[in-house]
Amino acid sequence: MTTRRRLSTDDRRAELLEAGKRLFAEAAFDHIRTGDLARLTGTSTGLLYHYFGHKRGYYVATMRHVADEVLAATTPPPDAPLLPAVAGALDRFLAYVTAHEAIYRALMRGGIGSDAEVQAIVESVRRALVDRVAERLPTPADAFATLRIYGWIGFVEFVVMDWLETRSVPAEALPPLLLDALLRILRPKES
Repeated sequence: MTTRRRLSTDDRRAELLEAGKRLFAEAAFDHIRTGDLARLTGTSTGLLYHYFGHKRGYYVATMRHVADEVLAATTPPPDAPLLPAVAGALDRFLAYVTAHEAIYRALMRGGIGSDAEVQAIVESVRRALVDRVAERLPTPADAFATLRIYGWIGFVEFVVMDWLETRSVPAEALPPLLLDALLRILRPKES
């Protein structure tokens, strides 16, 4: 019989969230039973309930964990100007979604339909990304600039999801394409 080493509360929760990334990437929320979650994570149902309340709580916490990883992966250096900051963030974002493709799809498409809490998580990531771009503009972003950046974030999401499906262009072609789209969107309106 093998014994599991005793982990701190934070370490155990992190371990369960990493397991959740694998589980919810491989199967839809509705196809996984709570007992299966416990067995596949090597823990008890009671422990899952202790940390997450219920299966949906575990799912939502896992999606929040993925969203936090996306934000962490795309965080630019504090003083980076707009173009290098966005270019670097795009490179890191694409590296993340390529390495974690299935769980990223689950986050964006939702494993339990359009769950309001998961959609709020995705929306909070979008707003944080909009703020990151807006704070690097040469002049303060007005409502129109903010709206254009928000639209660009949606464009990035759709292009990347399509690229994950088709791989129609080389991965290295995406960052320049996406950066060019941002520059075009932010270009001042000509009178």
